[in-house]
Amino acid sequence: MATNFLLNTFNEKSITERENLGKTSDKLREPGCHLATIKDMYITETDSWSKVDVNFTTDKGTVNISEFNSTPKDDTTEAVAKAEAANNRLQNSLARMFKAAGLKDMATAAAGATESKDAKGRTTIVFTKPTGKKLYITTHIEIQSDKDGIKAYANCVIDTFKYLDKTGLNGMKIDSREAFDTAAKDRREIYFRDDKNPACIAKLAQLNEQAMGGTSAAPAAPANPGTGMPTGVPAAPISDEDI
Repeated sequence: MATNFLLNTFNEKSITERENLGKTSDKLREPGCHLATIKDMYITETDSWSKVDVNFTTDKGTVNISEFNSTPKDDTTEAVAKAEAANNRLQNSLARMFKAAGLKDMATAAAGATESKDAKGRTTIVFTKPTGKKLYITTHIEIQSDKDGIKAYANCVIDTFKYLDKTGLNGMKIDSREAFDTAAKDRREIYFRDDKNPACIAKLAQLNEQAMGGTSAAPAAPANPGTGMPTGVPAAPISDEDI
């Protein structure tokens, strides 16, 4: 019976689920302030979109930034202004990262960039200057739903406002590692587009209860009126299913 049960449950899994059996994720699971190395940085471009990826390695796992450049949905002034604002936020985010990594600006980071094609024939621009640079990154827990909105997952994401240089100093030459680490461990949020999703709200309550020692359930964090995003609640360990 045991053999039949195992075979039946295996056969019910998708091809992807079967291939992932036994694999261990190398993703960073712990919120906090981490010394990181930039593994690589590249831009992928197509006729309709472009995307920036920056991959980091730490002694506790890997984490990345993956952001699409915004394009106006139409030619209206409002749409153009909204896309420009989004792209300015992305450029400012990258500028903070570059400075913490010891690179003056985007132009410095882009010097010597190489262009090629990826496996799907898309243009890829690889930034070689940032590779190997060290800096401190700060990660916190963000809860998102799957594409169907049924399941919720907790992931470590990078706070792009809280980069420190490789010695732990901020732009004012103050060591902020401890402060950033403490704040990050107490910060947990639902992705702003999922803040009404029942699975995400339940996941937040579940992890909050775990952080409290499992003694009582806690309601979902109230929304921040300035951002529409939930405020942080105590951090809890992330299980493999959340990666």
